[in-house]
Amino acid sequence: MTQSDPERHRRRLEALGRISPAVAHDINNLLSGILGYCQMAQGDPGREELGLCLEEIDRSGRRIASLAKILQILRPRSEGLPETFDLDALIGDLEKYLRFLVEPENGFSFTPGSGLPPVRADRWLLGRALFLLAVDAAGPGPKPGVFELETRPAAGGEVLLLATLPGIPDPGDLSEDIGEIVRRCGGRLTTGPVPALHLYFPAATG
Repeated sequence: MTQSDPERHRRRLEALGRISPAVAHDINNLLSGILGYCQMAQGDPGREELGLCLEEIDRSGRRIASLAKILQILRPRSEGLPETFDLDALIGDLEKYLRFLVEPENGFSFTPGSGLPPVRADRWLLGRALFLLAVDAAGPGPKPGVFELETRPAAGGEVLLLATLPGIPDPGDLSEDIGEIVRRCGGRLTTGPVPALHLYFPAATG
């Protein structure tokens, strides 16, 4: 193993600790926008303009609710709560923060799958696994390479999430703890021949 477990744990905690202020900043910006639209709505606008203000307030409120849920990723949970959701949409919601966690010299790439069915898993435990992978992707020191995520339909009623980790020579180093989170999500994990982890999640039925 190229990095001790305590050192990896320390790096993860430090990196995840930077997420909360970033999310809070985004929520504050959205709240400022809501207050602005409220002021416009109170200023005797026309019916069409009032409708636009209400639409923007609703859109911002929904986004704030989504950002607040992202904070759940930072709170470890022992039990998974499966739900049906779009895996590509979840990664899209988290993409800004995944890029935030990846070292600047590495970068981040996401390739969504075509015709991907919804999955049945714990949304926020899965998000936590992705955050930890983003932190681990660069390894203990600066190394060139892109942290890549790709989704694909898989055989047997599953959805595959392929995570390429350029800074980890042996992805098996991560398979135990990441695998435990994935199992609590309702999925399973295997390692690939390249620096990659294969995360499988059950496709939703019905």
